[in-house]
Amino acid sequence: MASVYDILLELPMFKGIGREHLPALLAKTHLDFKTVSPCSSLGTAGEDCSTVRCVLSGRFEKITKCIDGRLIVREKFTAPATIGLENLFGLDTTLRSDFRSLTECSMMEFPKMQLVSLLTGNEICLINMLNYLSAAAQRPSAAWRTKPTSDLIGNLQCLLAAVGASGRGSLFLESTSCPVAELLCEDIDISLRQEQDLLSMRLIEKEDARKWKITGTLKDIADFFSTNRPSE
Repeated sequence: MASVYDILLELPMFKGIGREHLPALLAKTHLDFKTVSPCSSLGTAGEDCSTVRCVLSGRFEKITKCIDGRLIVREKFTAPATIGLENLFGLDTTLRSDFRSLTECSMMEFPKMQLVSLLTGNEICLINMLNYLSAAAQRPSAAWRTKPTSDLIGNLQCLLAAVGASGRGSLFLESTSCPVAELLCEDIDISLRQEQDLLSMRLIEKEDARKWKITGTLKDIADFFSTNRPSE
């Protein structure tokens, strides 16, 4: 069974740190450990993000409401993973999504100012954090790199980039009002045609018209859009 240190080394901020150095690195950090029961809140959209939250075991989901709540992006994760790392600093330090445990989860938490001390005291942690934040910041602009669009595939690509879909967990789109394709593209002919393209390329699966499972990566969808974009 993996030790706590082995699990921590899989988290973004600790990648590349030698196992023998981790205990000394964390010795001055106040760590809170707790166990959370299934179907419990791990964080709520709008809540101030003042601590680093690490899920060490179990499964949980990230729920992001879009288009005035008519479209829900649901991403399911298996630990180890962090929650809200990109929301710790900046003008808006609130969570953008709800997080809920799917199974019993063990968690580790520490204040964000202790993260600052950790970053200033270890170059590898600092580089890991900068790389993580940089990747999160670049996704939305990368989604528009080929060409701005109003079609389904382009809007799907931009949606997944904007909500920060990690590519690590199972991802679902759920509509509360009408078919997902109609929410992403008002032109019925285009939405139906491109929905069939996505299905045939196995980039999505449909449980029904209002629930899609995204089976391709953001890059897969971007590559498809790049080679199948409307002509000028």
